Amino acid sequence: MLRLLIPSTWPAANTSCGWALCDEDGRLLQSGFSDPRTWPESDECEVVLTAEQCLCLYAEVPAKARKLDDEVIVLSLEDQLLGDLADEHWVVGRSDQAGKIPVWLVRRQRLTDVLETLRQLGRKVQRLVWEVQLLPIQTNHLSVAILAERGVVRTDVNRGYAVDLTGDGLPVELSLDLAASRQAARLPLGVDVVSDGKQAPDLARWGQELGVPCHSWAVWDWRTASLVRANNLLTGPFAPKALGRAFSRYRPALWVLGAALGIAGLALVIESLWLGQREHALRQEITTIYQRSFPGNRPILDPFAQLQADAGRLANLRGDFASSDFLQLLAALSVDAPPVLGQPLRIRYENRQLRLEFAAPPKDIVALVGALQRRGLSAQTSIEEGKPSVLVVGGAQ
Repeated sequence: MLRLLIPSTWPAANTSCGWALCDEDGRLLQSGFSDPRTWPESDECEVVLTAEQCLCLYAEVPAKARKLDDEVIVLSLEDQLLGDLADEHWVVGRSDQAGKIPVWLVRRQRLTDVLETLRQLGRKVQRLVWEVQLLPIQTNHLSVAILAERGVVRTDVNRGYAVDLTGDGLPVELSLDLAASRQAARLPLGVDVVSDGKQAPDLARWGQELGVPCHSWAVWDWRTASLVRANNLLTGPFAPKALGRAFSRYRPALWVLGAALGIAGLALVIESLWLGQREHALRQEITTIYQRSFPGNRPILDPFAQLQADAGRLANLRGDFASSDFLQLLAALSVDAPPVLGQPLRIRYENRQLRLEFAAPPKDIVALVGALQRRGLSAQTSIEEGKPSVLVVGGAQ
């Protein structure tokens, strides 16, 4: 997975940005700061927008109206925006217990420019998040990330902002935020400062100026920070295609599956061609046998069916039944069979013989055999104690 840290100046003023290549478990493999020509290859790409490119506002909606359409919720924030709401791409979050619904906003044109540029570079972005949501946060605390010449503040789970660290001392934005919190009687319990390991602010001085405790909390790195709790801002018209993402992730397995299916399909084609040739050879062989057995000038359309029909006619001339005379045998049997026999338990027809099993008394079976023999048919019976009587009817005697 290739992760890109896209600043607001990219790519118009600066084509270089920070990048990190991680494995599936999030372990850092490579990293750097360069233009796209030196970015490593990766099937998936995720983008982190720096803090100043996104905004989060809270829509306070009554409990009975929390199931309103997202667009209606966003329209309630229109008075808080300096620009036109139509120029913003928005993502609506889940309402909290107080009824506040977070809404993240990114300039629609900015988002389009970033994604289109990356698309032209051959990078398919599957996830885009806000840098603020990568910072660790504690309840009722502020988190401040100290980076090279800039800073990031996370005020709660959803919101935050960028601060300027080009000058000395406390960031002005942070001082104004704490002053407003003090006036509203909702000062945080503390300020947790994380850094990239290079910047070291004077936390004692910060604490005195802000009026709240400031602590050095941890070393923070955007390259390996978890994105699990960060909202993916690629929704609506910007949402990636799920199929493309799945294909990228399982591409090796899909290639193997495709190759296996291709080989199986080729084998079926070869087998079909072989079977077609074999069928043609058998048809020629049957035609030769038919011409030898029944010489004549008749046209041969279906040699197997014609051979079977002629063989049946010869059997009939000889007094036997053909393989297709099953119904004729049944008809002869139904004429002479007395009603007391009832329905046969089992009927079989093979080798030009009709075999039936009855539960009728043996004397009735013997009487039926005599009647069939008087009609010129070959009939015999097999009678055993405790077993059904067997009647076998064939051709002429």
